[in-house]
Amino acid sequence: CSILKESAGANSTGIRLYSSEISVSNSIIWGYESYCISTIDVNCIVNVDYSNVEGGYTGLGNIDADPVLYGNYHLKYNSPCINVGSVVTGGVVDVDGESRTNNVCDMGFDEFSDTDGDYLPNIVETGTGLMNSETDMGSNPLIPDSDGDNQFDGMEWMSDTDPNNADSFLGFIAMLNQNGTNTLQWKGGSAVTQV
Repeated sequence: CSILKESAGANSTGIRLYSSEISVSNSIIWGYESYCISTIDVNCIVNVDYSNVEGGYTGLGNIDADPVLYGNYHLKYNSPCINVGSVVTGGVVDVDGESRTNNVCDMGFDEFSDTDGDYLPNIVETGTGLMNSETDMGSNPLIPDSDGDNQFDGMEWMSDTDPNNADSFLGFIAMLNQNGTNTLQWKGGSAVTQV
């Protein structure tokens, strides 16, 4: 499960309990100003394990780290929530119907699944050939380099280039030294860090 706050607000709480018992496992609870988990009275029992809780929470396998998510709350390739959940057995699927069969599942509602190893999860590789957004890349989930330009689709996304267009890539054009000044020229997307 993923319990995430979308907008700011005073005194917000992810889970608030009153005379209740709850067990939380393989979850992400993140983005709340006050408390991610709070109890109103002493009659509450809270068990949290293998979860990413902002601010931390006592329990086996818990972490406190930015979950690194896409805008649709799916895990990015470098999320600390990948392969750190509890051990699961067959028949368990995530919100997209993707199997959690790697024994140790991911935290949150999404199991990061990257069939072609290109650093993009299958769920954003729609195979349409048109890049619409970070959650609809249009690239092929079975081919790591959809446009054949020798750059993994995920690397192109990180460079703000189009993984469906071989003419759109991050590439160095020239390294020049003119009058003692070094200059680096390159071709790439608008969001890449240019130094």
